[in-house]
Amino acid sequence: MRPSTLIALVTLCLIGFAPPGLAAPALSIGYTTKMVERRDTKCPADADAFHCPHITFKYPVIERAPQRSAAAAINQAVMDFLLTSIGEPRKYKSIDAAMTEFMQGYQEYKQLPGATSGYWEERTVTVRYQSDRIVSLNFEVSFFTGGLHPQYASVFTSFNAATGAKIRLADVLVPGYGPRLTRIAENKFRTAKGIKPGMTLHDAGYIFFKNDTFALNDNFWIGPKGITFFYNPYEIASYAMGTTELLLTYGEIRDLIKPSGLLGYVQ
Repeated sequence: MRPSTLIALVTLCLIGFAPPGLAAPALSIGYTTKMVERRDTKCPADADAFHCPHITFKYPVIERAPQRSAAAAINQAVMDFLLTSIGEPRKYKSIDAAMTEFMQGYQEYKQLPGATSGYWEERTVTVRYQSDRIVSLNFEVSFFTGGLHPQYASVFTSFNAATGAKIRLADVLVPGYGPRLTRIAENKFRTAKGIKPGMTLHDAGYIFFKNDTFALNDNFWIGPKGITFFYNPYEIASYAMGTTELLLTYGEIRDLIKPSGLLGYVQ
């Protein structure tokens, strides 16, 4: 399965520091972390996770927020992620239903010729950053259900802490930000990847940019130092080249920050 499919489907580490010159952010939410797991009952007691068929969900449950509606909206986004079937545009009715179907799939899989002992799925949601204005979550999925190697993807979403609404770049950046933000990002990308002037992205191994033209994606999170864009395997390069994180610091994009937006305080 190509990660573009995972990204469409997917669409505890608290960081308690702030951009230079700013006070540490006040926390906006309170939550507990919950883990639910189901394993093959025939797994040896000493079997490691990758050789014991299992499905695991680990996620935050927001218990306190500036408004109940904000907590409800963020919790719903988490649950939508957990209950969306990989590879199919449908949702399970409950976590129990999702896990039951996964283990039933394993029973069918192990009857196939060449089936391996490895068969697993793990979904993890973590709070990557929070302030009195913003909550950023990382939605991760990894699985192996046969094939050459495991699949994995991470998708990030930042929420308005007061309302629970998902934050778009247009909510925090000035109108017409696109071309300049892209130029800043491409320069930083080329420097970070050691791509020499005149070398194409394709020749540098980044073969999946459309028309060999750098572009930012919508997979970003707002954090203490800036806005980080994240590219999954196969999104811009081969699986072997792994993932790419591109942080655009508040200092680098200061002129693009909307004064009246959620990031207006960094100006």
